[in-house]
Amino acid sequence: MPYRPLAGAFEKVRRANECIKALDDEIGRLQDLKPYDLVPKTDMTCVEGIEIPRTQAQSLGVTAYWPDPPPSNPNNIFTPLIHAEVMGIYLVVKRPLPLLAYGSLIGDIVNNLRSALDQLTWELSIHYQRSLPTPLAPLPSSETLPRKSKWRSVQFPVAEIPSVWTGQQNSCLWLIDQNLISKIQDEQPYKCGKRYQRHWLWLLNELWNRDKHRSVAITVMYGGTTSEIGLRPAQGETMSLAQFGQEFDMKLRRVKSVGRFVNGVKLAEVIIARKSPRLPELHLNLDVNTTLRMGIQFKQAAPTYGAGVLNTLESLSANVERVLNGFVEDFK
Repeated sequence: MPYRPLAGAFEKVRRANECIKALDDEIGRLQDLKPYDLVPKTDMTCVEGIEIPRTQAQSLGVTAYWPDPPPSNPNNIFTPLIHAEVMGIYLVVKRPLPLLAYGSLIGDIVNNLRSALDQLTWELSIHYQRSLPTPLAPLPSSETLPRKSKWRSVQFPVAEIPSVWTGQQNSCLWLIDQNLISKIQDEQPYKCGKRYQRHWLWLLNELWNRDKHRSVAITVMYGGTTSEIGLRPAQGETMSLAQFGQEFDMKLRRVKSVGRFVNGVKLAEVIIARKSPRLPELHLNLDVNTTLRMGIQFKQAAPTYGAGVLNTLESLSANVERVLNGFVEDFK
């Protein structure tokens, strides 16, 4: 089989992209399973008292009344009448979210991408040393490097400050063609100054190191059409949606359109007001009419700062592939 420089590195990127697609599919399946319910719950009632005949109260099923002040007519009673309700719309998580499985996939992705860069440095070193009459270090004779082999230091450097770059240039890149050093230097995080933690290479390296020692910290977020949230009679209720619209006015009081997908979070508040307050209680089960989109984000901490997982991984993959492509001509 003919030698193809960087074939292994590009295969790493291809595998990383497969894993990104698999992660996207997993999130889509979770969305389809709908691992949550949206539950309306009365947070507050707005009550007014009205004087009605006892006979009418009995026909309406009124069981509560106010003895004071006394009604003007002894045949009447003062009854509390619910004029409006403030209902909270709460998220109820029905099944555990597979965050550890997502984190494992993220680990596979960043490991493949980071390894692709190390393979680039290795291939550049091998290619240049083979071109010299006398290599600077004996070429590896087996897959297993001796413990003190100088080839063990070959890797793609990641430097956040210039002094680190100087040290890594001398230890990691001393076997490659020194005319290529500037191309690797241009990709270093220290070029961003104090904002080096925002650099794609620093982010990739940090995620790779974290995955080796602990789970990558991610969280599930919700978003979607909560701004169009509505209520309707639940299945099995005798009141139709049309009747519900005739009986009640609804107004969205407050909405949290995006947030963490955690059990018990309040998504919105809806005011349900009676157009004509005829009944003492609601006595109606309601369903929430809206949809949520689910996605995963990194935690709000350096170096990811709450960024979307899929967008971040796709950007990292594109940068690694760009770097690899930039060195293809140097093997000819």
